[in-house]
Amino acid sequence: MNHKSFSAFMEQVVLPKLAADPAQTRLDGQTSGGNREPAGFFWHQNKLWRVHADSHFEPLIMAYGALTAKPAEDPFIASATGSGKRHCLVLIEKLQQQLCKPRFKHLYIYEV
Repeated sequence: MNHKSFSAFMEQVVLPKLAADPAQTRLDGQTSGGNREPAGFFWHQNKLWRVHADSHFEPLIMAYGALTAKPAEDPFIASATGSGKRHCLVLIEKLQQQLCKPRFKHLYIYEV
């Protein structure tokens, strides 16, 4: 399902998953390993983005908090992937530094 916004994706997919099992750290419920299965899709800046299921809750919640704060702030910047062939969304620097482990992004959102 393509959600009309990141906020809609959070409210319809992420927050219910977190409420169902608050001890989990990732969308897929695993503790390690990659998982490129899509957890969902959303529109942001007129582009469709896919969230991989191995994304962690923490950066998603931080991004949602920035969007719902007063004043709202876009929590993402688009960045080229390592291959340079695609784009991904990463947290803005001030949010990235607030993560428990700021060296790791644990956020896997790619342009479709």
